[in-house]
Amino acid sequence: MNLKICGIRHLSEIRLLNQFARDSRTLKYFGVILFFPKSHRNISLSQAKKILAEKSPRLQSVAVVVDPTEEQLEEIRDAGFDVVQIHGTLPTLPPSYPLPVWKAFNGDEVRDLDVYRSNPLIQGFVFDNGDPGSGMTHNWNDLVGIRHAIGARMFILAGGLNPDNLASAHEILSPDLADVSSGVEKIDRTGKDPDLVQKFIKEGDLIENNNVSCS
Repeated sequence: MNLKICGIRHLSEIRLLNQFARDSRTLKYFGVILFFPKSHRNISLSQAKKILAEKSPRLQSVAVVVDPTEEQLEEIRDAGFDVVQIHGTLPTLPPSYPLPVWKAFNGDEVRDLDVYRSNPLIQGFVFDNGDPGSGMTHNWNDLVGIRHAIGARMFILAGGLNPDNLASAHEILSPDLADVSSGVEKIDRTGKDPDLVQKFIKEGDLIENNNVSCS
């Protein structure tokens, strides 16, 4: 299981992730939220480019968007992101679109999974709670069996994860990627808490090490 730290807003945060990524087996991705001013984690594309310029090659960047336009997806491509994660409506994309697409489902939207399974551009599915970014978890047991439904595509779990429940989530669902944001934020929500980020990563590495030892 790999990890993604989402909602990165500050250069200090990407520098922190760069440090942790040097020694971590599981920290592979970080996400930034774009074109969605309703979120307090939303940043401008110009700020995102500054963050991308600082990132370690050990990390892959994910642009997280809601109901994006085709023009916005072109801007994401041109900015140099590695992946685009789409909540809401998926616009028509040309087969030549170069970035892997992760389609996110919020709560009961998972019922629409069949609509997207045949799309060859979608390389991963994100399963979040009904109120993304709220820090609230959802009933993981409802997703048991979802791996069979999505085949070889990446299974990404989000929604209410934190250092204390990551092991339980892994035991129940064994996702390919665990995606955290609120669970590693400061109390005042002004940014990531370095201690919580480190604790989350250490927990992910411990789970991975135990899996390797048991295999």
